[in-house]
Amino acid sequence: MTMIRTIPADTIVHLDVSPLAGGHGRNAIAHIPEGASLEGHNSVYDEPAADDDGWFAVAEGETGVVEIDDLPQWIRATGGEVKLEGVQ
Repeated sequence: MTMIRTIPADTIVHLDVSPLAGGHGRNAIAHIPEGASLEGHNSVYDEPAADDDGWFAVAEGETGVVEIDDLPQWIRATGGEVKLEGVQ
């Protein structure tokens, strides 16, 4: 089963739908355009604030088609729209 989810720029998205349900060994293929980046956060309960210190780079400096080995609970795209292709 494949699922594609578009992450609009500067929008925080909870990965709560299988196969993109966050963390715990889930993986995805990210389509990251030039100038965009992908960040994640592992807050379990509440949506993290945009300025929360827990945000981290998921695919730092990578563009094109990038494999993400372990998705976080929350994700956001910065600098442009990113597509995630989840594989279960």
